[in-house]
Amino acid sequence: KNTEKLGGRAMKKIMVMVLMICMLLAVPFATSSVLSVDAAESKNTVILLEGAKQNEKEITVDVNVKENSGVFSMYLEIQYDETVMELTKVDRGTALESLTPDWTGDLSVANSEGKLKITGVGTEPINDYSTGKLMTLTFKVKDNAEDGSYSIKLAYEKNKDVTYLQGNKFPTKNIITNGVKITLKGSVVDQVVTEDINGNNSTLKWALIGTGIGIVVIGAVVAAVVVTKKKKGKWVKL
Repeated sequence: KNTEKLGGRAMKKIMVMVLMICMLLAVPFATSSVLSVDAAESKNTVILLEGAKQNEKEITVDVNVKENSGVFSMYLEIQYDETVMELTKVDRGTALESLTPDWTGDLSVANSEGKLKITGVGTEPINDYSTGKLMTLTFKVKDNAEDGSYSIKLAYEKNKDVTYLQGNKFPTKNIITNGVKITLKGSVVDQVVTEDINGNNSTLKWALIGTGIGIVVIGAVVAAVVVTKKKKGKWVKL
């Protein structure tokens, strides 16, 4: 019996050790699964699109700077399918004003390419840390537009198109962004969905950049013992 007890204790110790190893291995894996859009950087600038249906032929998209760790220059593009929609209006907001953001004055150029080019460079040797609305875009669906789903997104070349001032140098940085998906039926707007930062059709989830690591790591670790979920800031058993 003593031998059986000792054997049982040894087995429990082995199981605990295996569980601890699994916990350690789960942390980097879970972290990488959450930080899938450049969130692994210590400092981020988050620029998100938020779409809304105005009527069956018109869509508005707000370009919002949600978080800003400092920008000195930027070269961005709003990309869309010019065969099904046209950009009719651009209203400038107050975010990143010190960069004197500009875009093609003649929207016919943007509508011929399906790209609205947005550029901005600081006039003083300082970073712009402002947040808020960068601009509001108004799109009109063309009469002959084919039914289907189409995306409006913010694009740029990573490690090149966005810089910040650090001392007397201008290193590049990457930004976190998302997209807006438009669904057309009968050549009219059926649905406008603001995607999250991973391209999923849901409400904005940019806040999960800060909390998602804990959720995924804890979920991966506790899953070996008991299924849990977060409710009102506390982890509870299901």
